[in-house]
Amino acid sequence: MALSNDDYVPITVAFLGGPSVGKTMLFNALATESLQSAIQEHSWTMVVNDDEAEKIKQMKDWVAHGITPRTTQDRAIEAFCVDADRGAGKFPLRVYLYDPPGESFKSTAKLSVHKYYNNLRGIIWVIDPFTLETVRSRLGEYTADLESAKIGALGPEECFERWLIGMEKDFSGVVKDSVCAVVINKTDVPCFKNTMGLQMGDGDEKCRKFLSDQDCDGFVNTVDRTFSKVRYFAVSATGGSEEGVRFTPKGLDEATRWVFENLVA
Repeated sequence: MALSNDDYVPITVAFLGGPSVGKTMLFNALATESLQSAIQEHSWTMVVNDDEAEKIKQMKDWVAHGITPRTTQDRAIEAFCVDADRGAGKFPLRVYLYDPPGESFKSTAKLSVHKYYNNLRGIIWVIDPFTLETVRSRLGEYTADLESAKIGALGPEECFERWLIGMEKDFSGVVKDSVCAVVINKTDVPCFKNTMGLQMGDGDEKCRKFLSDQDCDGFVNTVDRTFSKVRYFAVSATGGSEEGVRFTPKGLDEATRWVFENLVA
């Protein structure tokens, strides 16, 4: 998807995180619901380009019918673009959303093909809390819940360090002015929400405390040093709904609004 700034203001946001952390489901929920909510809050109008109309129709169908989309395949990059009409006298915004495959983070070499990083403005970094050894140890008896959570392959600290190495090699200086919403996903899983002291919709302070309790202070400090602004959110792509029942994402609206407010002058 080519970027240009003729007659509009481009904004590029990427969903980042390792394999199976739930990026694609959050990507769909943001594109179909949370982004429109953030745009309407400014009394602007969301305009879906003709090229994207069928894509958003399918994504809305997945959310409405509780369908889990296929994961982003290795080397593929899901992309979506909408405009925000800000009315007479202002250029419209053109919002680009990217969902690279989590497998990219298994090798820093794979990150070099993601040329949209040159235009990056905002990041939604997705954490799967079940990749943390302390969480798995505490919840080990809940076998069925852990299986349903589809645990990711990389912990947040390892994944973020690999990403930073790739950025320094191929996209030096790109991220220092970007904003980052760190979202702790899968907080709807019953054993997690009933045991770990973090609920869907919890904000920055509670998320930071949760990560500190899981010995993730190094990750938090590195993220804080990397971006111009950082905020944490506890989210769920499904809101706890079972497959086949409409997904009702929780916490993502707040994360989207925060990113949007910090990118739009």
